[in-house]
Amino acid sequence: MPYPFWADSFWSVQKESAQKGRREQGTLAASLSSRPMSGFDRHRTEKMLASDAYARALEVELVAVTSDEIVVGLWVVEAHLNFLDVGHGGMVFSLADCAFSLASNNEGDRAVAIDTHLVLTAATRLGDRLEARVIESSRGRTLGTYQVEVTNQDGRVVGLFTGTVHIRSSG
Repeated sequence: MPYPFWADSFWSVQKESAQKGRREQGTLAASLSSRPMSGFDRHRTEKMLASDAYARALEVELVAVTSDEIVVGLWVVEAHLNFLDVGHGGMVFSLADCAFSLASNNEGDRAVAIDTHLVLTAATRLGDRLEARVIESSRGRTLGTYQVEVTNQDGRVVGLFTGTVHIRSSG
């Protein structure tokens, strides 16, 4: 079974909640966050991504930064394929993790992953364009949780990622 039986219902509830949140509070991030969000900073995001050697090696590109989300993308190239000639799950994880780390460290405090989870929902292939969209679900003084949806060029979800960070104040 290439697509988890529960993924459709899980994400439809998330999307329904998000749509309700947008109507009631204006944005998905506002509906999911435990505190008012100051928004993601494009300049800081660009700087962090430029200094990430692993992301550069994977050829991760910054696609968009809004107050609600950060989007990164990459083209699936031959180096990203596994022995089955499909995109390696580690490549999908790395793209999602890159988005997660950019979002969780965007406020300037040091945030390190303490828990991550990825569900692979579809195969990726040579030439696919993947994008990872991250939103902040909650952020407190010491913990933050983020959700990342990885899609291909057709909008098909290929991965669902959730990550939690421990936050250490820089001040």
